[in-house]
Amino acid sequence: MMTEQQVVLIVVAAIIFAGLLIAFYVLKVVLPAQYRERMTAQANLNSERMALIERNMDPSLAEKKIPKGDGSNALLWGLLLSGIGMGAFFGYAISFSTGWNEKICMDALGLFFGGLGLVAYHLAYHLYKRKITE
Repeated sequence: MMTEQQVVLIVVAAIIFAGLLIAFYVLKVVLPAQYRERMTAQANLNSERMALIERNMDPSLAEKKIPKGDGSNALLWGLLLSGIGMGAFFGYAISFSTGWNEKICMDALGLFFGGLGLVAYHLAYHLYKRKITE
């Protein structure tokens, strides 16, 4: 018969495994699709500019401001949720080994690692943006 702690540990491990699967899906499927979509949009914009230049028109007419995302960026959510899951796991592990309050440890470390995930997204986004503009 399994104890309550073993059941909770199995549930936490399953949640972490699901989070890792989501992160893997984001890295392998969603990000390349977003990249292809953005490159296609850029190629279309370039062809529109060339057509305007051929007709002796101002190429700035083809400029379309792409609106900033509304929080639908997969990398943002993948890093945030993976960070929260990892923080909750480490919080549970610390509370299990030290006897501290489980809820406080899980919440605090979940928020901390979620924040680290957001910082990692911010750095990755700006490095990618700088690489494209250079």
